[in-house]
Amino acid sequence: MTPPRGEAYYLGNGGGLWGCLVYFSRGSGSLFSGDSYLSVDDKGRLAIPAKHRDGLRDSCASQMVITVDPGSKERCLLLYPQNEWRMVVEQLKAMPNANPDANTFRRLFVGRSVQLDMDKQGRILLPGKHREYAGLSSQVVLVGLINKFEIWDEGLWSESCESWGEKLDLTSMDTESPLGKLSY
Repeated sequence: MTPPRGEAYYLGNGGGLWGCLVYFSRGSGSLFSGDSYLSVDDKGRLAIPAKHRDGLRDSCASQMVITVDPGSKERCLLLYPQNEWRMVVEQLKAMPNANPDANTFRRLFVGRSVQLDMDKQGRILLPGKHREYAGLSSQVVLVGLINKFEIWDEGLWSESCESWGEKLDLTSMDTESPLGKLSY
């Protein structure tokens, strides 16, 4: 059963360490959260979890864009619903063409993007060059990040989470930090 739009639902922890909260928004699209441990089949297809499928069908007619994150040292993939991708592209179009860094970012971010369609079974085909870039094995993690997803190799995701947890020091953040004003 699909919850009504505009409500948040806690889906439990499924036996794992973290629970999952999914928010179905009214209007343009869903807000994505939580991590899902998934398998990539021999053909490179990834089944989007059922909890996200309806939101993707409603917000972007099952059309998505996959790309790399040139601004990050981590080797993961970014998966945007088409409507969110358009908003990012509009921001990129506003960047000055004379700026070499902006041009390089556009080349890597947009130039490596691929349009994807979710099939009737809720699967997307991960392009081989993207799977290779992110070092994806057959076991991956789909991480909801509000307006987009990251796709990680499961082993790298586990290592990164442990490392980030050790490095994150919220007590040292001041009000100048973007997180210093966060109320959670």
